[in-house]
Amino acid sequence: IVADGLVFVIKSDGSSFYVLDETTGARVIDQISFNESILAGGASYHSGRLIMVASNWAFNLGSIFCVNATTGDYLWHYSINPGQIESSPTVSGNRVYVGTTDNYTYCFDIETGAMKWSKALGGPIYSSPAIEGNLLCIGCSDGKVYAFDISGDQPVSLWTKTIGIGIKGSITIEGDKVYAPGDRNGQLYVLNKNNGDLIWSWAHSSTGSTLDVTVGNGIVFVECSSVYGDGGIGLYALNASLP
Repeated sequence: IVADGLVFVIKSDGSSFYVLDETTGARVIDQISFNESILAGGASYHSGRLIMVASNWAFNLGSIFCVNATTGDYLWHYSINPGQIESSPTVSGNRVYVGTTDNYTYCFDIETGAMKWSKALGGPIYSSPAIEGNLLCIGCSDGKVYAFDISGDQPVSLWTKTIGIGIKGSITIEGDKVYAPGDRNGQLYVLNKNNGDLIWSWAHSSTGSTLDVTVGNGIVFVECSSVYGDGGIGLYALNASLP
């Protein structure tokens, strides 16, 4: 994560993180260690805070916690039991949103860590939510993409789109579209942001591909990786307006 002139790097074993100067690479503070395993890539930054997630496979436990980004001091900590957190948290305004394998999407106050609400979906959640204004979209292993209005005290359902394959990749909202990568089927589904209707889809030649998506300047960048080693590795640029 790069923010406020700093670079935050989590070690691959999840035991600690480093804070570096963005322009020189010098360590701003030394290694900060934790007594729980941080999910690789499972962190977000906001106003001097790092929000990180950790999971314990053996005991089916998960946690989300917030630390001072330059001292490592804990600001708050919340445990999920049962359930793990297998995706990055999403920060919007003064709220933190995350999905868990116990089928729930949670919303926390970023200042205090108080849980504002939780919403049960139809299956385990491995997808990071995407937020634009008052719209939250999140994928679920039940083969659906869910959209909620989060402007009030509780989320209000706007639409649900059944894809038919688990959605485990992170959701992306850009313009009037929602981008949802399927689970190891090499498919990208592009939905109408307002009603969830399918606009277009794209299929990679390797049916075992896992997709990561980034959208910018009218271009959809799709990174493909395959567990089968059948040529499903590559970076593709797609026109966001047309199939």
